Amino acid sequence: VCSSDLIISKEKSINAFLTLRRISGYQQKVMADKIGVDVKKLRELEKDRCLPDSEILWKTYHEFGISPMYILKEIGR
Repeated sequence: VCSSDLIISKEKSINAFLTLRRISGYQQKVMADKIGVDVKKLRELEKDRCLPDSEILWKTYHEFGISPMYILKEIGR
């Protein structure tokens, strides 16, 4: 998946991790593996129950081309 192929809408209640996974067509296990977390951690990220650390932000950028600033901006809403 190329980053230019991913267009994430700016809806008010967006969760960047959930939206990215759905756009990519990945199941939770595949997405979790790609960003280096277990499925439980991914679920917590998708439900805004925890914040991503720098390693998760880096892996998301490296795998999908999604800026850490975009993810952090969405969390701050």
